[in-house]
Amino acid sequence: MPALFSHRTPQAVMAWANGRAITALDVLAAARHMAARLPEGCPVLNLCSRRHHFAVVLAAALLRGVPLLLPSTRTPEMLQRLGRKHPGLQAVVDAPGDSGGLPQIRYERGPLPAPGEAFEVPDIPGEQIAAYVFTSGSTGEPVPHVKHWGLLVENAQGAGRRVREWLGTDAPFTVTGTVPAQHMYGFESTVLLPLLNESIIDASHPFYPADIVQALEATPAPRVLVSTPFHLRTLIESGLAVPPLALQLSATAPLAPQLARQAEERLGAPLLEIYGSTETGQIATRRSSAGELWQTLNGVQVRALPTPAGEEPRFAASGGHVEGVVPLSDVLELESPTRFALLGRHTDMVNIAGKRTSLAYLNHQLGSIPGVLDGAFYWPQDAAQDAQARIQRPMVFVVAPGLDEATLQHAMRERIDPAFLPRPVHFVSALPRNATGKLPQQALAELARQLQHPTPPGTSARPRWRPAPLVSGSLGLHAVAAAGLFTPAWPWSVGALVANHALIATTGLWPRSTWLGSNLLHLPRSRPEVAITIDDGPDPEVTPAVLDLLEQHGAVATFFCLGAHVRQHPALAREIVRRGHVIGNHSQHHSHRFSLMGPGALRREIGAAQDSIAQVTGVKPAFFRAPAGLRNLFLDPVLHALDLRLASWTRRGFDTRTGDAALVLRRLTRGLAPGDILLLHDHHAARTPQGRPVLLDVLPPLLATLRERGLQTVPLRPERL
Repeated sequence: MPALFSHRTPQAVMAWANGRAITALDVLAAARHMAARLPEGCPVLNLCSRRHHFAVVLAAALLRGVPLLLPSTRTPEMLQRLGRKHPGLQAVVDAPGDSGGLPQIRYERGPLPAPGEAFEVPDIPGEQIAAYVFTSGSTGEPVPHVKHWGLLVENAQGAGRRVREWLGTDAPFTVTGTVPAQHMYGFESTVLLPLLNESIIDASHPFYPADIVQALEATPAPRVLVSTPFHLRTLIESGLAVPPLALQLSATAPLAPQLARQAEERLGAPLLEIYGSTETGQIATRRSSAGELWQTLNGVQVRALPTPAGEEPRFAASGGHVEGVVPLSDVLELESPTRFALLGRHTDMVNIAGKRTSLAYLNHQLGSIPGVLDGAFYWPQDAAQDAQARIQRPMVFVVAPGLDEATLQHAMRERIDPAFLPRPVHFVSALPRNATGKLPQQALAELARQLQHPTPPGTSARPRWRPAPLVSGSLGLHAVAAAGLFTPAWPWSVGALVANHALIATTGLWPRSTWLGSNLLHLPRSRPEVAITIDDGPDPEVTPAVLDLLEQHGAVATFFCLGAHVRQHPALAREIVRRGHVIGNHSQHHSHRFSLMGPGALRREIGAAQDSIAQVTGVKPAFFRAPAGLRNLFLDPVLHALDLRLASWTRRGFDTRTGDAALVLRRLTRGLAPGDILLLHDHHAARTPQGRPVLLDVLPPLLATLRERGLQTVPLRPERL
């Protein structure tokens, strides 16, 4: 029977966390402790975010004889669906967070091993079900696939042999991954690969370039980076100095040779691309910079299936660690049962006027154009179009801040057959990629829907600015009072002017006032929606954690950002947009003199932020929030000239003043109603007694409360008002 893990001595290093080595003896003791806390006869949901905790819970489940459930997404809807399908399901967590209403088992390390404690690695039956891994949903509805322990071991050891061929050493290597362990690629390459090849799991889960560098700096060499094309591109573009790598692994999307060469040159290590799927596991690799052919792992073969005449050829993988004969979703060109080229997915094959290509090939060509940061061709999956041989052209979404459409079209004509040139071309600030860098079909379909229904011509024309009644009255009073200054009633005129100025100033100190002009205080009350707004960022410490929490809960927010902070942290600002959130304008510098500025200074301050955000993210904000909510009578015409709308809030938590998360939560949820706009802060957030930004402790229970009350989070968008 295969062993629980490959490390044979109690002091062998199995994981690296916060600069500390975790030994095989530590892992085995923690696994036995957790195994005793798991339920019998029921699958377990492993939601641990720390990678070595995930590995311990995997080992505990194997010892307990129960399988893990590994959904690729942890939205409340998905977790609730799993709970209905598996009565008694519990979630193991290692940090505060929502589990979709499922009971939680908190991760515990347990007692430390006693000195001289016996060390014997248990064997696990090969036929035991280790996990049900769910597809990512990039091609449709997520589907679970059974994984037996013996074949997972064979899988990981085959990958380990391939990795060691490139490393040229049998010494332990450290694996750092940017992908979650719950995804099949992350499960195989960041957990099973080191677990079953006497190597080291990096406990961290870095996402941003600076985090990746920090994680690598903290781990021992030789280092293997497990990543995706998206993460590699952002790491290369960051220009940060990366610690020496021994090998790079990439998967989830085809890697353009140009990017592969850049990654090898910039990061100084060979790059292996992994081919596989949730159904098959990893089955082949290639060095993307050296050629297009894939080489299968030991024992795995790929063959063409019998296909009726006139139909697209179909292929299947079998042998080695593959469970049976598994059909593949891709169109291949076989050189032999162990070597093949990837042409594209069956679902993305494109036929126009007798010519044939794939969306994967088109995306590859698009990504090779200098100046294109990201991009994707999209062909609507419409049955009527399929029946007509799908003769309409594909559309394209492209992130290319420095290119115009004419330049892009010229570059595409040099690379793509005219029959497949896209119409239309949509320039966007970011693509809706998920945590592993994939583009789910549903997300592309929604993006297409939004972009295919633009505002009709002429409807964007703004009416002339009209002052609010208080401002109009004030102007009239000034005219009358000015005339009265030259009459015996001049003291009354002076008194009226002083009183008027006092009223205007007092009104400007009332953030939720509408007396000085239009001010959005809430969304329409008729819909079960609320808006979470987060001010003063982006903050390099807090905002990434906020984005992860929102993603875990399937929530969206509006970030009112300072232009200066956007300039300081451009990748973080773009990440806010990439994850589907909205950025608003919160001024350039958050000046304490903001409410004392004249119209010229206001226009420069707000316009500078508008330019900063648009230039960095490609998105022009539609809403403005005044610093501290304070303003004067000059703000309304300035916002009108800049095509911005003032947005305040319905209720706030005062989270910059108190670190009491329970108090902040009560302030936000007391009297909460549909349409409310909630105010929180990621920069200058108060700290809890444990030293954590209070926002991070408020968001999980706040989002759980919203869900319990049937309220959905929505971003601030003009079309929703």
